[in-house]
Amino acid sequence: MTDESGTDIGRYHLLAKLGEGGMGSVYVAEHKLMRKRVAVKMMHSAIGANSAPLVRFINEARAAARIHHPGVIEIFDCDFDNRGRVYQAMELLRGESLRDFLERHGPLSAHPQLLRRIGRDVAVAVGAAHAAGIIHRDLKPDNLFLSVHADGSSAVDVKVLDFGIAKLNAELGFSNADVTQAGARIGSVLYMAPEQAVDAGRVDSRADIYALGCILYEMVAGRTPLSESDGLAVLAARLTRAPQPLRELAPDVDSSLEAMVMSFLARDPADRPHDMSAVAAALAQDLEPATLTGPITLPAGLRVDVPDHAPNPRPNGKVVPLGLPHAAAATRLRQEEPEPDGADRARVRLPAQPTSFVGREGELAEARRPSCRHSSENARRSSSSSPPVPV
Repeated sequence: MTDESGTDIGRYHLLAKLGEGGMGSVYVAEHKLMRKRVAVKMMHSAIGANSAPLVRFINEARAAARIHHPGVIEIFDCDFDNRGRVYQAMELLRGESLRDFLERHGPLSAHPQLLRRIGRDVAVAVGAAHAAGIIHRDLKPDNLFLSVHADGSSAVDVKVLDFGIAKLNAELGFSNADVTQAGARIGSVLYMAPEQAVDAGRVDSRADIYALGCILYEMVAGRTPLSESDGLAVLAARLTRAPQPLRELAPDVDSSLEAMVMSFLARDPADRPHDMSAVAAALAQDLEPATLTGPITLPAGLRVDVPDHAPNPRPNGKVVPLGLPHAAAATRLRQEEPEPDGADRARVRLPAQPTSFVGREGELAEARRPSCRHSSENARRSSSSSPPVPV
C-alpha cells in the first residue's frame, strides 16, 4: 500500500506510518485543529463495501466505545473520509506488547508478583468488557500492551487491544451474524478455549478466562499449554486432554498460582471461575494491597522497550512493526470469510464505491510461533534497541 504520510484523512493529518498489514495501515497522526497526537488505523481504500471485515472494523470501534475502562485502548473516532476510506482514531501508546516483552525477558516465573498483577489487571479490564456485553475471543500476549509513562519511570499500565472478532451482545444493536457464522471457529489456536474451537458463536465470558489461563501458563512455563506441532493437533488436544501440570515445566512455581492457572484451563467451562471478577480476586489474593492501585512498577532488571514513532524499513522495503499496539493491529487486520447478508448489516453505513482487498495470515500459523524462552539472541537484540523517545 502507498505510504500516505503527509496527507489527510478526515480530521487527521498522517505523520508517519507505524505498520502495514494485508487489509490496512496504522499511522502516527495529528488532529488538524487540536494538534493532538493519535494513532490512526485505516483500511485499504479497496475493501468490499459489503464485506465482513469492514463490518467488524466498525463493530470494533463501537464495542471499544461501550467499555469505558482505562485498561482498554480508547478508540474515540471512526468514520469515512470524503474518498470513502474508513478509519479509526485511537490513543497513541508508548511501549510494547506482552509478546515482545516475553520474547526479550523470557518466562516470568521468578517474578510471581508481577505475573499476578499483570493477570489481575487484564482480568479487571476484560471483566469491564464482559459487563458491557462484549466477549473478546482473541486474548493473547500480542493483544496485551505494556504502556509506559511519559515521565521515563519504570511504571507501566496494561492495555487490552483488538476487539475485532469480539462477540457482541444483541443489546448493542448487532446480531451475532455480524461477527461470527454459526459453527465458525475464529480466534488464535494457541489460546482458544475448547468450546470456542467447536463453535465461536456460542461462547461466553469463560472462553476469555481460558485464554487468560493460557497467557499466564505461558508467562510461567515459556510455552502455551498443549502446544502441538500444528493447529489442528492443538485443537484436538484441547478437546481431549488436560494440560501438562505447570510444576513439571517450572518446578519453582508457587502451588497456589499453579492451582489457580490450571483451574482457568479446565476443559469444561462449568469447572472454571464463573466470571472475571472471581479471576481478578484470586490473582490479587497474594498481592500487597499497596501494589493493587496505580501503575505497575517493574522489578529491577526488567524494562519495557519503547521504539521510536517512525518507520523502520527492512532491507526489502517493507515496514517493520515497531512494538506499538497500532502497528501490531495493522499486521492483524484480517480478511474473513464472506458472510450472508442480514438486516442488521444495514445498520452500518458503508461507502457506495466498490472496493477489494488482499492478504490474510493463516490462523494455524499461531501454532508455529516460537516459545518465549529467553535466548542470547534476544538479549543481544534487547541491548541494542533504541532508547525511549518522547511523543
